[in-house]
Amino acid sequence: MHALFSFLATLTLLLAAMCSVPAQETPSKGIWADFPLPSSLWVQDEPGDFALRVLQRTLSGLATLATLSSNNTPLLWIRPGLVPDDRWRTLFTSRTGVPTQNVSSDVIALVQQYAALGVVRGYVVYSSDTDSVSINIATSLCAPLSAVAVADTLVSAFEAGTVLTQLADARTLSYADLMAAHTFNKDILTDLHTDQAYNRDMAVASGTLVVLDGAAGGGYAEGLATLNPGASVIGYGADEFEFVSAASRAGAGAVASDWTSNWAVLSSGPSPTLEPFPQRIPVQDDGRSFYVAFVLTDGDNLQWELNDFSTGSFWWAAPQRGTIPLTWGIPASALALSTPDALGWYQSTASSNDGFVNYADAYAYIDIFPSSAALSTFVASRQSTAHRIGVHSAVVFTNSWNSRNATAYNTFVAADPSVQAIFPLQYSSYAAGEGALLRTRSNVPVLSAKISLWNLGRNDTQFGDPAHVADVLNSWASGSGRGHALQNRVAWVPVHAWSTFAAPADAQEIATNGQLGGYSAALYASRKLAPGIKLVTLDDIASLLN
Repeated sequence: MHALFSFLATLTLLLAAMCSVPAQETPSKGIWADFPLPSSLWVQDEPGDFALRVLQRTLSGLATLATLSSNNTPLLWIRPGLVPDDRWRTLFTSRTGVPTQNVSSDVIALVQQYAALGVVRGYVVYSSDTDSVSINIATSLCAPLSAVAVADTLVSAFEAGTVLTQLADARTLSYADLMAAHTFNKDILTDLHTDQAYNRDMAVASGTLVVLDGAAGGGYAEGLATLNPGASVIGYGADEFEFVSAASRAGAGAVASDWTSNWAVLSSGPSPTLEPFPQRIPVQDDGRSFYVAFVLTDGDNLQWELNDFSTGSFWWAAPQRGTIPLTWGIPASALALSTPDALGWYQSTASSNDGFVNYADAYAYIDIFPSSAALSTFVASRQSTAHRIGVHSAVVFTNSWNSRNATAYNTFVAADPSVQAIFPLQYSSYAAGEGALLRTRSNVPVLSAKISLWNLGRNDTQFGDPAHVADVLNSWASGSGRGHALQNRVAWVPVHAWSTFAAPADAQEIATNGQLGGYSAALYASRKLAPGIKLVTLDDIASLLN
């Protein structure tokens, strides 16, 4: 019952009154709305024109929102022609049995069809100038007004093709006006660039305020001030550090989703039973080996995991995947609760050498939260889902590596007593702790990254190319490990997801277009490791330290 209390309870009653049907309770999926399964799914190609894409996205969001009053409303699936998008739709319809129907590519005509169903009652006009935040104000108004967003350049064609009238002019409104007149979702805030059409469907379906960080009058600070502790900011900001820092200070975290498509549709219907990832046979310490886990970064990035992460040859589609143990980060609660079919696909296609960790779910700097209570709410609302799918350790972000963070780690463990280990990263270069190990008051290990496999143009103690990373690890593990405490023989290495490296002559057979990256970069580094170093997963590290 936690999901969308403040906004959707009110909005559901309003929609119910309009449609003369009883209001429906919204069961809990954490902060995510529990949209009922639709009676059917209409499928429409994505248009090339930006204004039509925004119109289409806001229409899709309204259709999903309308199912809270009547699941006879067909949902709208937008087909951008991407392999992952088609995969998720096939999995969703196969699991749920929802029938699909292809519809005309005429977006304005489809708006009129939804208007005839009582879903759309008018439109909000916004400026086509991307320097104006009016597109975000218009998107914010779509849910409370049951309206679609229409660019000023599209108004004539829109009015010629529908019977709908203008309900508001976002060009004349500020965020102060908006928030004085309407109540928005207090568990989710949306941050989108003004040239971005994607994710506006989820913003409308979830009844969120849509803002733009880093812009004068963009509404980000005002929106954050309205959120409940433990909230999520969906979309993504202009400046990562400032964007995430502001969210963290408000007790919220970011779910990178500015390129998500059909997210609201994928989240509809009751969640299937969540199955745990297969558990590896625990590694037994032989008393002398050194243990290293390579971990692909950016697992907080939901839109990436729904898009080219699954098809990219540096990532999940790496032809060598499964050759060595490697840990993949996932935003466990967001993936499991709002896109369960994607989670199931990753589970079904994983190899025995693929490990998983709950990675910045959601992305926040836990050492700058406004209070321990806010951090406790944030952790408890997400980690329980991670444990349900067999993911028992967490990668978290902090601003810095120092003793001040001990309070945050103790708060995290108190909120999630089942967590096996915490693996902190610092923004940025990630490895400020250089492999140091802490213990919480309850003896949960907190192990900092040893070094990052990251192309920052040079090699350093905290980052470098594959050969340099291997050299650092070999130096650390030089000599016999016998007699060394186990805690001094474990390390983990973040593998920066976006870094590529020119492939040396002895790596050409694993290179893509002459480049190493992600999985192949880790694989090449592993080939340079001394015989006394064993590759493991983060779960193995957690098990060894416990």
